[in-house]
Amino acid sequence: MSTRRPIWTRVREASSSALLRAGSVGLPIVIALSWLLVPAGQGAQAAGSPPHIMVVMMENTSYEAVVGNPAMPFLNGLVASNGSVSTTDLSHPSLPNYLGLISGSIQNNPPDTTPQDGTYAGPQLTDELAAAGISWKAYMEDMPIPCDLTDQFGPGHYDVNHNPFMYFDSVRKNPAQCSRDVPYPQLAADLAAGTAPAFAFVSPNTINDMHDGSAAQGDQFLKGLVGQVRASSWWTAASRMIITWDEGAGSEQVLTLVVGSAHGTAVRAGNEYGTLRGIEEAYGVGLLGHSADGNVGELLPLLTGRAAAPPPPARAPNPAPPPVPSPQPAPPPDRSRAEGSLPDSYVRGVYGKDSSPTGFTEIASLGFNTVMTDPYKERLDPLSAAGLKGIVWLGAWHNAPACKFESDDATIRSQVSPIAGHKAILAYYLGDEPKVSECRNAPALFKQRSALVHSLDPTGQTFTVLQAFENGISNDYAPWAGTVDILGFDVYPCARAASSCDLTNIDTAIAAIHKAKITRYLAVVQDFQDCYYRLPTAPELASQFNHWADSSMSGYLVFSWNYQSANAACAGTNLHDHPANLAQLKYENSQTFLPANPAASTRPAGRGSLLTAGREVVGVALPIAAIIAALGAYVFLVLVRAKRRRLRALSRQPVEQPPVRPSELDVVSGRGDVDEPR
Repeated sequence: MSTRRPIWTRVREASSSALLRAGSVGLPIVIALSWLLVPAGQGAQAAGSPPHIMVVMMENTSYEAVVGNPAMPFLNGLVASNGSVSTTDLSHPSLPNYLGLISGSIQNNPPDTTPQDGTYAGPQLTDELAAAGISWKAYMEDMPIPCDLTDQFGPGHYDVNHNPFMYFDSVRKNPAQCSRDVPYPQLAADLAAGTAPAFAFVSPNTINDMHDGSAAQGDQFLKGLVGQVRASSWWTAASRMIITWDEGAGSEQVLTLVVGSAHGTAVRAGNEYGTLRGIEEAYGVGLLGHSADGNVGELLPLLTGRAAAPPPPARAPNPAPPPVPSPQPAPPPDRSRAEGSLPDSYVRGVYGKDSSPTGFTEIASLGFNTVMTDPYKERLDPLSAAGLKGIVWLGAWHNAPACKFESDDATIRSQVSPIAGHKAILAYYLGDEPKVSECRNAPALFKQRSALVHSLDPTGQTFTVLQAFENGISNDYAPWAGTVDILGFDVYPCARAASSCDLTNIDTAIAAIHKAKITRYLAVVQDFQDCYYRLPTAPELASQFNHWADSSMSGYLVFSWNYQSANAACAGTNLHDHPANLAQLKYENSQTFLPANPAASTRPAGRGSLLTAGREVVGVALPIAAIIAALGAYVFLVLVRAKRRRLRALSRQPVEQPPVRPSELDVVSGRGDVDEPR
């Protein structure tokens, strides 16, 4: 279970259960033939026998917190001598990642429930293996008895959330299969007797998997396990141990280490569905759910030393989620927002990820040009290819009592230097919602952090978001002028306690922004719900954009494509399930806001820029009559613009949409816990 929710990123993906793609008669033949082709150097399993693969699931630690960690010398020795890859987790908290790893679907992205709260029909990986006659067992540390159907968080440090097989009826309702889910000490007995299965899955207890224990404790457990396995007859030159983590805590990237593979083996990075795919391909069974998708990664070279063949037509991916319905013809545009063209730098962004394999395909189809991302080249390159920009998360800011950044300067150097100058980077996100009321030195620390980033990437911009209300203080923006390159302002007007949204909060914030002489900023538009806020309707969403249109913003960020409250009792949101709001966002993204006036002003740029342009054209040398005529034209344009704004507000109605199939994959992306008034 996650102890901290990173900003933007918690993933929920949709998947219908895939049918097994081969029967019990044909699969053993396929497997036998495929393993006759293994190069002699790989050797060691008996001819025709399936490979030996063991998966070891660790917990809640990002790639950068493992690789290079001096508290984990054994693990890092394995990294230096074996093949590995950085893998993207699927969701938060733990359970959906385990479900996705063995079934190709995160199964509606449940919280950390027990099987008593609900199970899934399947199929999942061990169903495929059993149908193919391939032996398997799952070894669960601190589980009291085989096939424990009491489904507890205990005894000891056992956690049923880390035992995904017990969530599938195909296991728990089949005694022959359920008896293969056993307490961890059975592994030592099986290895000693030479009866360990072809496929083994190991879940340490919550101390040894680093969920509640330290990095050093996790390292010691792995040292003992790897030594025990390597000393057994189960271990051959072709055997593999996959050591991986369910989810990240600082970033969404986790280490996937394949013990027994050659260091430096070329492999295509992906997500945990790609890990499942590699195992399925190694055993020659069908591809389940999202493991059949084309861009989930390629682990097979680390498991067999052979490149993965393109999947045959019979292994076609599951049908993609239906596209977002096209909105009905939009209302006539407000000409104050549609005249001229915007620079490429105008931001139309959103927090979170959609359910597509890329995480942004559906988002981009609605006209968004900016998404949240992590500080890794493999995450930025796909954005460049798609013509998108990313705001790169560099770790959290902690308010009182800590009043410090999550990441130290050395970490920032290690994150920024490898990606400096990447064309997909819009800005570096230095931390979220610092509060001057709690940390008086926060502006100075953000300014220092901004200078550090500039020294590493002279072309890079820095960014953070400020709340409208903090500890009884509202719109205290002046201390933040000049601290970072771009500020974001989240003003969430739609609360559960009120039947209507208080849009005057946006107007008040705009006035305070201009009073503070802040000229480069992004509006953060509410399109989420939690315990305190409710989801805006499409007309209320439109009203937020109308009010922000009277500012000199450099763009906007919508929060959030998907957000789940830290309080499980409060429903979150996946915008894929709200077609009217999606249609409204697509319309807003099609509109053109007048560019901001670069000079600090207390007047919104949409109005002030016309007057500025008039001054440049008229000049002091023009006759008085020309000046009067120009002023008259300006007044006329202002009146026309006001009339059109009133007409637009009256005519702009939410677009009625046919229902969209609810997505099984609701991507959770939060900037900390939002369940408090802003």
